[in-house]
Amino acid sequence: MVLNTYVYTGAGTITAVGSGVDKSAFKVGDRIVALSDEWIVHKASNGMYQRYASLGLGCVTKLPNTIDFTDGVVLPLGVFTATSMMFSPSNLDLSWPVGKDKSVVVAPEGKVKTGMEKQVVVVWGGSSSVGASAIQLARAAGYNVAHHRARFI
Repeated sequence: MVLNTYVYTGAGTITAVGSGVDKSAFKVGDRIVALSDEWIVHKASNGMYQRYASLGLGCVTKLPNTIDFTDGVVLPLGVFTATSMMFSPSNLDLSWPVGKDKSVVVAPEGKVKTGMEKQVVVVWGGSSSVGASAIQLARAAGYNVAHHRARFI
């Protein structure tokens, strides 16, 4: 059930799990946030402006109990936008983050580089959902980060 929506993102509670889904990954009652793939697959059932949405595993992640749905709903679009801007070859084409076990889940082949710790990424608007995501992604990729965040007036 999608409780809160913002364009292509949603947050809510899982009400059903498809037969092809590993039951250890998600179960009924899990709190989730999602980024709809409706704009790619053109299926209305994947959209967020409805009470229920049918989404693939790659579109959904669990939401901790410490984050309410209203705050969590902005996370998927912020992370997606920052990732697209930073790592896409048509944008900044930065090196992808690597896990502590040296694994990379989504990086294209040849996109993992080393020696990034001496390079600096500047993030303007670090207090926005996209800016905060960009800071964390850049740090995870091994870059030094210089950022600007506006003071609230």
